[in-house]
Amino acid sequence: MVANQPIERPNSQDYLVNELRDLRRTIEEFTRSSKFPFSIGHGGVPDFTVLPSESGDGTADLSVYYGDGNPLLVTRTVAGKKVFAIRDTLVGGQQPTLFGTDPIAGYGLATPYTQYSMYPYDPPDLGHGSATFYPIWTGNAQHLNPAVQASILLKLVSTAPNTTMQARWHLYDLVTGYSTYAAVQSLTNVTAGTSYANSALQATTVPQSEIGKSLIVDLEARISVGAGTAYASPNYFVGSGKGLADSIGGW
Repeated sequence: MVANQPIERPNSQDYLVNELRDLRRTIEEFTRSSKFPFSIGHGGVPDFTVLPSESGDGTADLSVYYGDGNPLLVTRTVAGKKVFAIRDTLVGGQQPTLFGTDPIAGYGLATPYTQYSMYPYDPPDLGHGSATFYPIWTGNAQHLNPAVQASILLKLVSTAPNTTMQARWHLYDLVTGYSTYAAVQSLTNVTAGTSYANSALQATTVPQSEIGKSLIVDLEARISVGAGTAYASPNYFVGSGKGLADSIGGW
C-alpha cells in the first residue's frame, strides 16, 4: 500500500471503477484467446500459429516454430486423422520427424520405433535339439507403436542328412492375455554340417489396446526333422509404423 493512498471502500465510486477496469481486462483477454485464425511472430517470421487445416476438414492446424520460421511442433490432418509431430532443425532443406503419431493406424507412434531389449532366455544355452519349440531369446518393452517388424538369423548344426530347423516369434502380454505368433521360418541341411540363413522380414499390427503396455517377445526354435542343434538369433525386433509394416507383412 502506498502511503497516504485513499482506502477504497466497497461500493465506492473508485472501487466500482477499478472493478469495471479489471472486468474489461478479463473480457479482452478471453476475446483475444478466442480469435481464429491466430498468429504470433516477429519481423514477419511466425513463432506460433493456429490456422485453418490445410486439409480443409474444418479443424485447426497448430504450429510452434523454432524462432526462425521453421516448425518445431505441429498438428496436421493426414489421411483423415489428426497427427502430432516434433521436427528436427532444418538441415539441407529437410526437417526429419523426431516424434510423431501414426496417421495410417490412427493410434500409437510412427516415430520413434520401440526398441526391444533382447537377451538369452537360458544362458549360456543358445541352441537346442528339441522337437518342440523352446525360447532361445527373450525381450520386452513398453510398446508404443501400432505395429512390429522383425528378422531372424537361423543357424543349423545338423548331425544327420535332411535335417530341418524352425524358428518363430511369439509376442504376448502377460496381463491382458494378448498373444500372436509369427509364421515359422525354416532352414534345411541336405547333408550333415552347419549352415546359416536370414529369415524373410516379418511384420504385423498391434491393437490399440496394447499401446503403452509392457509386451514380451520370445524367439523360439526347434528341430522339426532329423537331428542336430537349432540356433536362432534376433537380427532385430522393433515396434514400427503401420505403413511400413503393411508393406512387409509375412507375419
